[in-house]
Amino acid sequence: MPDMIKGGTGNGYLAGVTNENRLLTECITYSGDHHANKEGSAYNMLFDVTPSGAGDCFLYIKNSDTKSMIIEGIWLRVASAEQINMKLNDVGVPAGGVAVVPANLNSGSNSPALGTFQAAADITNLSGGTIINKGWVANTATAYFNFEQDVIVTENTTFSMYVVTGSVNVAGTIVFHYHE
Repeated sequence: MPDMIKGGTGNGYLAGVTNENRLLTECITYSGDHHANKEGSAYNMLFDVTPSGAGDCFLYIKNSDTKSMIIEGIWLRVASAEQINMKLNDVGVPAGGVAVVPANLNSGSNSPALGTFQAAADITNLSGGTIINKGWVANTATAYFNFEQDVIVTENTTFSMYVVTGSVNVAGTIVFHYHE
């Protein structure tokens, strides 16, 4: 009997094998974001601002959790055509931002998102960073930007968004969760 796989719970069950020598299994596969939501660490950050002018930062996030923040995607709606630049690793202490509290997507969890979350017409005192995506949204349209590789914001790093034209209302939702 050394060539058998036994159940590890002491019930004496043996594993089944198909005629193609494949182990018989039954499993359920969950996505990482679904698992994070079940653990109470999936969030939506809603915002609705009208940036003052061209090149203004209107959204700022700094991850304070020891776990990485995974941004899955962003819903955007604009009042007229606008280009949005998305950046990682801006530096500085943001000024002029208004605190936003992200909503936990698990109704049974009261665990807050850990970080600095701000939206405003003109968040200043930031510099540097790297543009990772340029999103173009047509006049009065809604668009979803799905990050195929996900955007990973590690502890004490930042994600920010800037308008190119400005003076255009921008509303949306940042979809994110935390993962080790």
